[in-house]
Amino acid sequence: MKAQRYLLEWHNKCLTDDARSIDEMISTIREAADELKQMRDAGVYLDPDGGTGDDCALLVTTDRSVAARFKFPLRRRR
Repeated sequence: MKAQRYLLEWHNKCLTDDARSIDEMISTIREAADELKQMRDAGVYLDPDGGTGDDCALLVTTDRSVAARFKFPLRRRR
């Protein structure tokens, strides 16, 4: 039996939409990178079956507590 997967569509298109300076863009991108590092360190991974496209990455975890921590939708998917 396969482990249940929790999926999150992580969008990167809007990271700099509200920036008023290059410094704000850098800050926003750095915060997003820090969040991705925390997710990676908690065991989140990029969906191996085509996890990127259209300014979106499909992130996966099989750990319900990790899903809750990073606000993944708590619907289970296979």
